[in-house]
Amino acid sequence: MIPRITTLALAALFIAAPWAVQPAAAAPPAQAAALCAGSPRGCSLETNDWLREGATFPVTVIGNANARVQVVVYLAVAPDGYLTELRPISSEAEVITNSSGVAHTEVAIPTLATVGDSGGWALVSVGGMQDSRDTLETVGQFVPFGSRVPHILGDGYGAEKPAGATLDLQFTGTIPGSRFAVDYEDDDGIWQETTATDRTQATNVPATAGRPDEISTLAYTVPRGLTSTPHKFRLRNVSDSAISPLWFATPGVDGSPEQPAEPFQPPPVGQDLTGANLTATHPQQAVVVAAGAVAGVTLILTAVGATLGLRRRGGLT
Repeated sequence: MIPRITTLALAALFIAAPWAVQPAAAAPPAQAAALCAGSPRGCSLETNDWLREGATFPVTVIGNANARVQVVVYLAVAPDGYLTELRPISSEAEVITNSSGVAHTEVAIPTLATVGDSGGWALVSVGGMQDSRDTLETVGQFVPFGSRVPHILGDGYGAEKPAGATLDLQFTGTIPGSRFAVDYEDDDGIWQETTATDRTQATNVPATAGRPDEISTLAYTVPRGLTSTPHKFRLRNVSDSAISPLWFATPGVDGSPEQPAEPFQPPPVGQDLTGANLTATHPQQAVVVAAGAVAGVTLILTAVGATLGLRRRGGLT
C-alpha cells in the first residue's frame, strides 16, 4: 500500500508544482538585492499614480532594514511601442531604510529638453538600471509620465493624407490640462495653424489633454491647395512652449490609410526578483501562488485519503 500511496502523492505534487514553485531567475541588480533579498515585509517603491516633468514627487521605499539605495526615475523610451532605453531623468535621491525597513524621500524631475524625451511612462526604481531593460529583476513600478512634448501615435493615414479632410490626431504622454494646436509649414516656409474649427466630423476631441496614459485626440485638416510634396506639420503645445514633434504629410486625393500605432504597454516589474515577497506590487501573483499551493496540498490529501479508503474496502491491492 505504501508504494502506491507514495506514487499518487508524487503525481499530485507534480501537478501542483507549476503553481507552487517559482522559476529560477538570474541575480537581481545590487541595490534591488540589498533592499529585497529576504525582506520580511516584501519590498516596493511607492509614489503618485502619475508623474510629470518639472515637478517633485514623494517616494516611499519599503524593504530590508538599514538598506542604502538610490531612488531614480527612468523615462521609458519606446518610439515604436517597444522599450529601447531606460533613461535617468531625475536627481538621485539616496536613502537608508530605518529599523522597520521604511524610508521616505522626494525625487525632482527637471523639464526635459529634447523631442526624444516625449512622455508616456516612467520607471520608478533603484540606481543602476540605465544599462538594462530587464525590469523583471528589479524593484519598483512603471508610472504614467506626462511631458510638454507628447508621443504621437498617428491620425489614421500614412505619409499621404487626404486634402481637405478632417483627421483625428492621436497622442499620449500629456500633462493633464494641456492644450495643443496643429500647424503646417506653407510653401513660403511660414507656420500656419490648421486645427479643425468645424469639428462635426471629429471624434473624442478633448478641450484639454487627459492623463499621460490616456489617448488624447485633436482634429486637424490638411489644407487644400498645397503642392503634392511633403510638408512639415507639428503638434504645438499652446499651454507651455516646448519643442514640437514634427511629421511630414503629402496632400493627396484619398490618402494612404494606416492605423495609428499602439501605445506602449509597460512590462512587469519584479516578477523574477528572488528572495522577496512582492505582495505590495504584485498582489495577484501572490494570490495565484498561494492558491496553487493550497490546491496542490488539497490534491495530495484527497489522493491519499481515497487510496486509504479503497484499501480498507478491499478495492486496492
